[in-house]
Amino acid sequence: MKACIQCGAELQDDDVFCTNCGTRQPDPELESQQPDQDTQSQQPANSEVCPNCGQPVEENMQFCISCGAKLHSGTDGSALVGGTSAATAPIAVVSPVTTAPNDRSAEVPQPVQPIQQPPVQPLPVQPPAQFAAPSVPSDAAYAGASPVPPAVQGEEGGFLEEEDKPKRGRIIAIIVAAIVVLAIIGGLVWWFVWGRESGNDSSQQAQSQTTSSASATPESSSDSSKGTDKDSSDTTCSTISDARVEKVAQQGNSLVAYLNVDSSCDGDKQQFKESGIKVSVKDSDGDVIASAVFDFSKKPITLNKGKASDVALEFGSRQYWRPADQMTTDNTEVVWQKGQQGSGGAADGNALTGGDISSEDAERYAQLALSWQLKHDATAVQALQGQSTTQLSSKKFDMDADGKVWKYLDIYEQFLTLHVKHPKTVLLWGADYSYYTRNGHAADYYVMLSGETFGSQDDANAWCPANGYDANNCIGMTLD
Repeated sequence: MKACIQCGAELQDDDVFCTNCGTRQPDPELESQQPDQDTQSQQPANSEVCPNCGQPVEENMQFCISCGAKLHSGTDGSALVGGTSAATAPIAVVSPVTTAPNDRSAEVPQPVQPIQQPPVQPLPVQPPAQFAAPSVPSDAAYAGASPVPPAVQGEEGGFLEEEDKPKRGRIIAIIVAAIVVLAIIGGLVWWFVWGRESGNDSSQQAQSQTTSSASATPESSSDSSKGTDKDSSDTTCSTISDARVEKVAQQGNSLVAYLNVDSSCDGDKQQFKESGIKVSVKDSDGDVIASAVFDFSKKPITLNKGKASDVALEFGSRQYWRPADQMTTDNTEVVWQKGQQGSGGAADGNALTGGDISSEDAERYAQLALSWQLKHDATAVQALQGQSTTQLSSKKFDMDADGKVWKYLDIYEQFLTLHVKHPKTVLLWGADYSYYTRNGHAADYYVMLSGETFGSQDDANAWCPANGYDANNCIGMTLD
């Protein structure tokens, strides 16, 4: 048995490295062969010895023939030392040496490192006489002989100082944490930028393919169906290129417009059945006189060679702003808009009913319609001057009456309803006539007259109950 020269742990006689601290142990055979101090003193002063084992070596040797240690670490041969200084170097007391990056000593095979444990305080062991020396070899002399990188346990004196280990661990932990954080951030950026763009591109491509398939020409359809007896009646079309009002008709309080439509889909019996389609009819001045949102999946338009006629669309009493008998279809324009809000109505007989457009738009169209109606009816009102007739209503914007606050849309809807019931009904602005202003009233009202004339005012008053009106909603008058 022998003791480790570094930590004092008990070792087997043939152990080369300490099983506790990993320190290389002196070779007994080399010790026995090591020349004693007296013999060394007799060697020539200029003889060269191995800095690791102390055996004589030739000047041109690269490795010691006794222990295999590398001899020359530089061109100046500083790794070789004289017999006296190298052979007597006390390895156990050498301080940790920092090996230069280009030190080739790393090429020497490294011993297997034991699991690091808290260093054991070495027992005071007197190194053999041949390893004792009055001086410590220089860093340059010892650097070439160290077979173990100084970053880990090495030979005698090769342990890192304890205060360097936690610093190194903290630095490694910080580097690893930074790499992980950067990887997570990079992944999130990739997902938000590339993942979303890729998803959008895929959905857009799918939508484009669907639209292209829906609007395919008959040639492409026929090419894809060659060799089969498949009927083309189930082919759909998603585009209406043009629409015109052929005629209009009054249906109760609603307006039915009959349209002729054209499409770029010129196949046989192709169907247009898109939803969310806003159809608006404009007059020659560009004013909207009818507008609603339709769902054609409830009543598809069948196209033959890209054309369809008498497409019936029904507009409710709050969806059109011109009496049917006062519309001229020759100079109307139809605007067809896809992707609009509104559920659309259901099929009502031959006509498809529509859903309401936004209340803001409807209110604006109604106000414009009231202004148009005043101008249109001015001549008819003038003809009633000095005649006995009946007044059916007088309303103003934001007026609180009959259980609600009246808006432009409400006022014009009432006018349309009265006009359907009494086709001679006219609209006037009260402040324009002395009949309403002679008593000093502001008379800023929309006034609706039945347009009927009577021989006397009594006859006019009698007409009111005969037509279902009470005194609050009908009164005989003579306009002057």
